[in-house]
Amino acid sequence: MKLKVPPFHGKNDPDAYLEWEKKIEIIYDCQEYSDLKMVKLAATDFYGYAINWWDQITTSSRRNREPPVDTWEELKVLMRKHFVPSHYHMELHPKLRRLTQGNRSVETMK
Repeated sequence: MKLKVPPFHGKNDPDAYLEWEKKIEIIYDCQEYSDLKMVKLAATDFYGYAINWWDQITTSSRRNREPPVDTWEELKVLMRKHFVPSHYHMELHPKLRRLTQGNRSVETMK
């Protein structure tokens, strides 16, 4: 089964990044890829700002003689640091607490 990696443009939208990450993880769960292949596959569908960011990361690691990003977990950490602002999760928690379904809050549905 061949699954297509969705494109990532690196726009200033944490929700778009997190959705992209989730889609990638679903694809990776269906396949048996090595960590390095997961990194390379993800990078093949970077566009716009994302490809420029990735080029900067790889160039910098080569120049500084640092090991390359070679695991999906490492790539996710770097991408979350860059594409999801630190305040994003702090703002999300109060929004989640205010969510309701019918007359029940999310907290009462636990």
